[in-house]
Amino acid sequence: IGMIVIDQDLNDVLGIVEVLNNYGADDCIIVKPSHDSVDKQERLIPFIKEKFIKSVDKKKRVIKVDWQKDF
Repeated sequence: IGMIVIDQDLNDVLGIVEVLNNYGADDCIIVKPSHDSVDKQERLIPFIKEKFIKSVDKKKRVIKVDWQKDF
């Protein structure tokens, strides 16, 4: 919670993790926009490593994702 979410390909900031929830099949992170975000879109991203979640850097508090901004 509180980690910055960045698109791995374009290095666009998508927002900040507000919460990690489990909706049955997989955990999902809710990403709220921040003042540095590419837009003001709230996103729900499945927390599936190597598919959508490409890296988690706990020291830098950054999660890199493979996620289309318009999704």
